[in-house]
Amino acid sequence: MEGKSRRLESVTIRHYDGVERLSFSYVTGDGQIRTAGPWGSPGELSADKTITFGPSEFVKGVSGSCLPNRNCITDLKIVTNVTTYGPFGSSPGIRPFNFTAPADKTVVGFRVRVENTSISSIGFNVI
Repeated sequence: MEGKSRRLESVTIRHYDGVERLSFSYVTGDGQIRTAGPWGSPGELSADKTITFGPSEFVKGVSGSCLPNRNCITDLKIVTNVTTYGPFGSSPGIRPFNFTAPADKTVVGFRVRVENTSISSIGFNVI
């Protein structure tokens, strides 16, 4: 990421059997919009889905699941102070995960790990 993120502007997810690719745009402290990613595979069987957040909409949590034997995230939901987006992906895996930002914090970015072109884990930048 270039510059400090103040809030997420959008998240772009490509999914089919699982979450194939992820990128996001964020607003820096000086008001510029920057993009990070994409991470993951080209995912030729599916199209990108972009979520654009409203000016007063903030990401409060992310949940989903994975298949550890395939090292991939199979489904993903993004929860804001306004609504829930998703699930993106096919069906729940066998290892669920759930992240909720503390009450006075918001998710402003992601850290993505890719193994063999599959998104195997995801972390969250919070302010």
